[in-house]
Amino acid sequence: MISIIDQYKPVDLENEVDYSRLIKLGKDFFDVNARIEFDYFAYLKDSTKLSTFEIPEEYKEIFIPRTNPAAFWTYDSWLLLQIEDYMKSNFLRAKNVEVYKAIKENFTKWATTKLKNEKEYYANNAINLIERDVYKQNFFKYIINGLILLSKPGNYNVNKVLLCFETARDLTQSSRLSDNIKSELTYILTLYIGFAYLRDNAPDTAATFFKQALDLKKPAITAKLYSALTEVMTGNTNNAEYYLNEIIAYDFSRLVLALKINNLGMFNFFLKTGFFQNVFTEMDFYQVSDIIEKIVHQHYYTSGSSLENIRNKIEELKKKNIKEYLTAENSNRIVMLEKISQLYSDSKNTFIVGMNTEFENKFNEIIQGLIDQLKENLNNEVNEKLSNYERLLTENLNSEKYTLNEMENFKLRSKENLAKNLESIEENFNTQIKLIEERIENIPFMEKYNPQRSFSVNMSNNFIIAFIVMIIGAFAGPSGSPFEESSVLGGFFSGLISTGIKWGLISFFVGTLISLIISAMVLIEKADQKQKLVRKINYYKKQKADSLNDARVYSEHKEKVTLENYNNNLVQYRKNIKDITEQRDFEKEKLSTEASEKIKVFQDLLAPLLD
Repeated sequence: MISIIDQYKPVDLENEVDYSRLIKLGKDFFDVNARIEFDYFAYLKDSTKLSTFEIPEEYKEIFIPRTNPAAFWTYDSWLLLQIEDYMKSNFLRAKNVEVYKAIKENFTKWATTKLKNEKEYYANNAINLIERDVYKQNFFKYIINGLILLSKPGNYNVNKVLLCFETARDLTQSSRLSDNIKSELTYILTLYIGFAYLRDNAPDTAATFFKQALDLKKPAITAKLYSALTEVMTGNTNNAEYYLNEIIAYDFSRLVLALKINNLGMFNFFLKTGFFQNVFTEMDFYQVSDIIEKIVHQHYYTSGSSLENIRNKIEELKKKNIKEYLTAENSNRIVMLEKISQLYSDSKNTFIVGMNTEFENKFNEIIQGLIDQLKENLNNEVNEKLSNYERLLTENLNSEKYTLNEMENFKLRSKENLAKNLESIEENFNTQIKLIEERIENIPFMEKYNPQRSFSVNMSNNFIIAFIVMIIGAFAGPSGSPFEESSVLGGFFSGLISTGIKWGLISFFVGTLISLIISAMVLIEKADQKQKLVRKINYYKKQKADSLNDARVYSEHKEKVTLENYNNNLVQYRKNIKDITEQRDFEKEKLSTEASEKIKVFQDLLAPLLD
């Protein structure tokens, strides 16, 4: 049967000579009574509050004492809940669920009972159930088995303990747990391995694993405490001092955080569960009592706590007319300081006395907050009174900006419109000129202005007329007796020869002359028409140039008049801006002076509280 050792007992007073200084330091400076067993289960119960605090994870570390490492698994921490969820999904089949529940139940009862017989009974039950669990990947059973063996009284088999913890650590690393759970669990198992070597009186080896743990988690305060312990055991007091300073600084940082966010519950918890206080439950630290005392005095004020003085100041402050300057944040600060001063004004605890500067700074923040709120109120009043000036100034500034934009837009539009007008004028006149040029080009192809065609037509007509004249001349010549047919015909031919041909030729020559004259006139008319069209082109070109010039002149005139109007408006707006600014600045200076006087009076009223 396996017997289970008791948890570490209070110090044996008959053999505490070497420890007296350490015990006295704990009692005098941290209210730690080494004669009373540390109630780790109460600590774990209080630690459940950590999950409700909205603070960085680095401030949520839970201390794991080597005197009772198994207790950590007796409460439903976030780590245990995550591990159980993982086990349900990967290890625990339906038939194994009851076995696990029985293991956990017996383990919990073993860890929590103080009766030796019950411890032995529950330990044996747990180990028997573990041996029945054939699932080799279940790292959690190795943790439980190792913790029970670590606490076994009498002959201590460190190899069995190490095998359990190292197996659990290896299985954890190869599991599909999330990285943060792996890291946390590996950190705890590394601590357990260090505890195993400590119990085996191998502080050098234990120190190696505690230093490994430091690299697995930040800030790893539990590992730092036991690193300090092993450094003491191995005579490296300088290293021990370094770790102890780190631990007490961490404790103060948590208290400062709680004070900063005005959380009294958090402050009380951090005060009650400071890591540095555990130094006084490890009697081997007696060897560096002088170092511990030096560290304590670095944070301890011989004048004691300043909370009583702060409480009196708060009472005096509440008597003054400050309600209208109280913000929710400042009210919370006052309530926080007031409650702390009520609870701890008589405390000699180093964590309280060492917070003197922070308490005083907190009170100064209250005073500064009141002054800042007064400044804000007065500033709002000044701004309210100046709002009309600001409104007028804004209107004129906006008008100035709008006018400048309009000027730029007008210039662009004017330029665009002028370009369009010029283009339109160019296009219209060029079209007319092009039509006339086409007419000039077509003149040679017009029958009306073709002298050859005119001469040909006139000569055709001339030939016909000459022929007719010749016939008429033939009939008009000498003739014979009308009664003789031969006389008539002979007279015709005789007249044709003697008279018709003559007059026909005369008519032909006259017609030819006329045709030549007409052809010459056609040539003259053709040239005249071309000159007319050329003059018309020149006229249109002059008209185009005049129109383009008129368009430019009109555009320039319009732009000049419009810009003058804009500039006149700008001059007026800028004058308004200057006048309003001067009036506003004058009024602002006057109001600011009045506000400064009120602030000075209020500061003088609160000044005695800052002494």
